[in-house]
Amino acid sequence: MNRISCMTLGTVAATLAVTATAGFPWDEIADDIALTSGGTFSSAEIAYAGFNFAGGETLTLNLYSMDGAPTPGSFGFATPGSLLYSQTLPITAANDGRVTFTDAAPSVVLPSTVAVGLVFDIDFPNSQAGPLLFDPPTGGSSFDDFWVRGFEGDADWALRVIDLPGGLFLPVNFGIELSTTDGLVYANLANPLLLADGSQAYLAVPEPGTWISMGGVGLLAASVLYRRFRQAKAG
Repeated sequence: MNRISCMTLGTVAATLAVTATAGFPWDEIADDIALTSGGTFSSAEIAYAGFNFAGGETLTLNLYSMDGAPTPGSFGFATPGSLLYSQTLPITAANDGRVTFTDAAPSVVLPSTVAVGLVFDIDFPNSQAGPLLFDPPTGGSSFDDFWVRGFEGDADWALRVIDLPGGLFLPVNFGIELSTTDGLVYANLANPLLLADGSQAYLAVPEPGTWISMGGVGLLAASVLYRRFRQAKAG
C-alpha cells in the first residue's frame, strides 16, 4: 500500500496565508460527476483517509442535482442545488478506508450529472480526514476541480483547484463508485493518484496555519483560469 499524502485546500499560486479557526474549516466538499446513465440510486462507495480519530467520527454523503444558482465563487457555473439523498455513517481511522452508503428502498432518481457532497464530522484539528483521490475515472467523467461550501465563512458553494508548477493542476477527483438499480454508473476507484514521491493524494483538513487564501489577486487570477480549465476528465 502506498503512503498517503495530504493535499491542502487552495492554490499554491496565491501568497496570502490564513489561519483556520476553531471548528472544521469547511462545511462540505463536493465533486460533480457525469454518470454513464441516470437511474434510481442504490449505493455509493467512498474511499477516504482518516488519522488520529478519537471515536464517534462520521461521514455524511449528500447527492445533489447541479441545478443551483451561480455564486460569486462559481465563476458563472451552476452549483450543487437540490438535495436528492443524504445518509450518515460511522467511519474509522484508516490509510485506505472504504464506506458504502446503501439505499434500502431505492426511490431517488438521479440525473445524468450529480454532485457528491461529503461532510466529515471529526475532532478537528486533532484529527484529519478527507477523500482519497483517483484519476482518471474508468466510468463516467469528472472535472479536475472541486467544490467547497463554508470555507472562510462563505455560505455559498465555490470552485477550487490545486495548482502545480508550470501552470498545471492536480486532478482532484474523489474516490467514488456510484450505482443505480441498473448497475454501476460512475467508477473512480481503480487508478490511485500518486504524487512525485510515490504517495497517494487525499484532500484533507491541514493543520492550522497551512491554509492558502483564494482572496484578492489570487481569486481574480483563478476566475480566468477556470474558464480555460474546467474540462471534464472522462473514463
